[in-house]
Amino acid sequence: MRGYLAIKGIGTFSGSYFGWQGPCAGEIIKFQSLYFCWDILTDPAYKKKIVITDSMAIDDRQPTPDEIQSFMPHLEGIVFLGNIVAGGNGSGKNILKSYFETNRIAGFVPDRKELLKDILEFSCLTTGCINRSREAAIKGSVSPVLLDRKDLKSVSAPEEFFWDLATGDLPEEKHVVAVWDFGANYNLFRSLRLLGCRVRIVPSHTDPEDIVALHPDAVVIAGGPAAARNSDTYLPKIERMIGIRPLLGVGGGAALLARALGIKTKPIGFPHFGNSIPVEDTETGKIEASYQTHSIAIDPGSARESEVTITQVNVCDGSIEGFAVPEYETAGSFCLPTVEYLPGYFKGFFESLRVSHVS
Repeated sequence: MRGYLAIKGIGTFSGSYFGWQGPCAGEIIKFQSLYFCWDILTDPAYKKKIVITDSMAIDDRQPTPDEIQSFMPHLEGIVFLGNIVAGGNGSGKNILKSYFETNRIAGFVPDRKELLKDILEFSCLTTGCINRSREAAIKGSVSPVLLDRKDLKSVSAPEEFFWDLATGDLPEEKHVVAVWDFGANYNLFRSLRLLGCRVRIVPSHTDPEDIVALHPDAVVIAGGPAAARNSDTYLPKIERMIGIRPLLGVGGGAALLARALGIKTKPIGFPHFGNSIPVEDTETGKIEASYQTHSIAIDPGSARESEVTITQVNVCDGSIEGFAVPEYETAGSFCLPTVEYLPGYFKGFFESLRVSHVS
């Protein structure tokens, strides 16, 4: 089926549908990665987004259990600039295409891949639309995309629960950690369990007093762009938690925590979405490739005025990726853990916690 991808401020591209053939509209995100990242398909961070990936080849398969980041896909659509290896599993079946059809994900393969790839190198955050009608695609591409409280509710846990889906050789549980879920992905839960944590997920609407009553050794505030866009609603709650329990803000949760500490944030000209974004540890000078899903950064001037410790800096654009306030046992990082990789800040934060007696 033929269709069109219209991108606000850039242009319209003809191409072919892959998977579900319905219309979709959302923020245009260019994902930085040498290889196709399967996390994209179910990560809550891609709510109301159309992801453009330039990975050279994509295997014909579904995400594995370790690649699933949520209970369902959340993205609107995905644009492939590389080649889809049909029948890559040897069966000759279009497994990935069927996955897209079942989950109503609009896949799109543009005719002029190289042109779109070159243009995106010089474009910032914008909106777009995929539609079988050229006129409808153009009209849909200029509509504003809002991430409201309803969207945040749809990507966070509806009820409190213990995470118990980690597999493999797991360490003894040393800490009880409450994850304040503003759209956290499953890799965070897996990583916490691998660090010896008993992981208790609490919904975004939970009051801080109720979280403290659970007696956690630490509280992780985690989520994606939907969390950062609705910060004013939750800032008073997070402010009441500062100094009461050790706090770690992850991803969009780092933006929430920064705001609660009085640090201003601002939009990034070229958003950080990818799994190969280089970040430098300011203490050790070590550079690590990180997985990121954020379009908001900390304002450097505000960080200096707040006298927080800058722990991580983006190598490409110099933006602040991590901070710490030792006085309150509080830290934040926009870098997210993956199955294969735990950032240094992540390990260090939990190693510094006092070992509790988990019963």
